[in-house]
Amino acid sequence: GSGSGTSLGHIWESLLTGSADEGSVAYGHIARTIELPSDRMWIGFDIRPEAKFSDGSPVTAEDVVWSFRTLLDHGRPSYKLQFADVAEAVAEGPRRVVFRFKNNTNRDLPMIVGGIPVMSKKFFDGRDFKAPLTVPPIGSGAYRVASFEFGRSMVFERNPDWWAAKLPTG
Repeated sequence: GSGSGTSLGHIWESLLTGSADEGSVAYGHIARTIELPSDRMWIGFDIRPEAKFSDGSPVTAEDVVWSFRTLLDHGRPSYKLQFADVAEAVAEGPRRVVFRFKNNTNRDLPMIVGGIPVMSKKFFDGRDFKAPLTVPPIGSGAYRVASFEFGRSMVFERNPDWWAAKLPTG
């Protein structure tokens, strides 16, 4: 929200990260490689083996697919509009995820799906995604939740073991 410093979004990384200098350029972040065919009808991401959540578990293609479907079904209404041209997200292997598109008219679609915050499917298993969290969530970002007071406050601290600290995008 406004003026709240680090938002919940800072604890989850995305497949791509934008460049502050170059508006329409994105770099692989959780994604080590990005595959975009010339017809732009799909985009494939291979996840870095070193990408981990704050509990030490690896970030998988299933986490990406789950995050996409969850945001589509339960996220802010704007996600439905952003993802309108996405036909499906498929985990083609433990670390490979492919987004297939309904058409190739939206030139921003690769950046949009690359910007999805990747959440831990395991963490949310058995939890109502829409309900307020009663324990700090497991993140994949540079910040983790240091302390948590239900419904009142969250304190973030930089994760000293953050997997991407040495990446140029980190």
